[in-house]
Amino acid sequence: MSARTLKLNTGAPFPALGFGTYSGNPGDTHQATVHALRTGFRHIDTAWGYKNEHEVGAAIADFLQENKNVKREDLFVTTKISDTLHAPEEVEWGMQDSLKKLGLEYVDLALVHWPVALVKEDPKDNNSGFKKDEDGDVSGD
Repeated sequence: MSARTLKLNTGAPFPALGFGTYSGNPGDTHQATVHALRTGFRHIDTAWGYKNEHEVGAAIADFLQENKNVKREDLFVTTKISDTLHAPEEVEWGMQDSLKKLGLEYVDLALVHWPVALVKEDPKDNNSGFKKDEDGDVSGD
């Protein structure tokens, strides 16, 4: 697979096609991410809220271990900051937590997942961090 690469305003390369890692089944993300990397994807998109960054990180590590000709800097990893972690100290905590789970020293791009701050429960208790109302809907107030 030969993916088209765009240039960011900094001149850094940005793979135009990315592999999204949202998955509802534990274990599926690792296998799917390794497969995507083996088939040529070099842009991996994940998020703190997907609760599978540990699988994404393990997949990246496994792929790099088996493909010595590919280096970390050949990959473009995007993650997203949870909508419940918008305060500056929470953004920093969320990014550090993502890096730890991914097993990476850096990500290439960090995005705000949604441009809406949601009411949060304690994000460190490893739940989704989304507070739900009595109907089970995510609460924005």
